[in-house]
Amino acid sequence: MPSAIALGYALWGAHSLDAQASDAQYVWDHYAQHQSYFMWKGKPLLVTHNGYDNDPNIVGADWTDGRFSVERATGAVDATNPMLQPYFADGFWGWVQKFPQPTSGETVGVMPGWDRKHLGEATTPIDRENGALYIREWLRAISLHPKNIIISSWNDFGEETAIEPATAVSAPAWIDSYGSRCA
Repeated sequence: MPSAIALGYALWGAHSLDAQASDAQYVWDHYAQHQSYFMWKGKPLLVTHNGYDNDPNIVGADWTDGRFSVERATGAVDATNPMLQPYFADGFWGWVQKFPQPTSGETVGVMPGWDRKHLGEATTPIDRENGALYIREWLRAISLHPKNIIISSWNDFGEETAIEPATAVSAPAWIDSYGSRCA
């Protein structure tokens, strides 16, 4: 199964175009030329995570690299956020999707829910609705017939988007931030 790489910290965290170029060079040298790397629009896909959703002083919003098909990802993809409007035509390739997910003929994202307040972060949780949200997102994404459906943040326990049960290393069993048993 082909895979691709998503970069992010260089732009949204370090605000450095040089660091982004260095990270892209590393991906090019070590991954992008392998047969198993995911090709999109005739080039290796590189997803860039940036502060499109909340950073008025964003660095590298239109960053690109001619060796790659560069697509964008951001923290909270919300169709009502005016900062994201210029980028919706191509879709967003990941992370927190607020329902109804923004759509394009190219890409629609799905995710089971999200909540990081247990880490002391000021977040707006997205309720899982006991799985109903995930079902609704999948049904909507499938009905739109996009070229890609992105499963955002797959099984990322740190982002509280995991859908797969965890195996307890020792008793008691894993409990997620929603209080549900995960084993």
